[in-house]
Amino acid sequence: MIKKQIIVLLLLIGTFAFAQKPIFTTAKVKSATVYFNAAELSQTANVTLPAGASEIVIKNVAVNLNENSIQIGAPANLTVLSVQFTK
Repeated sequence: MIKKQIIVLLLLIGTFAFAQKPIFTTAKVKSATVYFNAAELSQTANVTLPAGASEIVIKNVAVNLNENSIQIGAPANLTVLSVQFTK
């Protein structure tokens, strides 16, 4: 029983040791269209990614936005697994 617990503990430590830290970047406004009751912002952010899976955190986005309107564009050789908005 203790051997199993030690093995599980070592696996968890190994997983966290090799996990990549998030990559932070800042979005820059490319264009803005202002409407009577809203605005549409187009922003860009560039980042150099290492091989493998990465978590990218994009700062400097609008605070009050419709989460359903977020669109992420990426080159064809890159797969976006998920998008999450947090404050």
